Amino acid sequence: MKSLRRQAQEAKVMLGATGIIARVAAVASVYRDDDEWVVESLDSSGDGGICVTAFSGPFAEKRALEYAQEKHSGWLLCEPGQQ
Repeated sequence: MKSLRRQAQEAKVMLGATGIIARVAAVASVYRDDDEWVVESLDSSGDGGICVTAFSGPFAEKRALEYAQEKHSGWLLCEPGQQ
């Protein structure tokens, strides 16, 4: 499996120099962390940062998957410790 950093670099090549898009052109990792569901991806600005969004509550998994589908070009459901 390719790393998220490599996928973000490939997305930047596809977008050109500006890299301006409404949707993040990176693949996000979606995983459970204790009582939360987390969506994590490389920052699309290309500075090497990581964007993390956490969801909690009874519908956390569903909301995390919906967020990942809407915000990112793709997502991977990871086992704990695999992200």
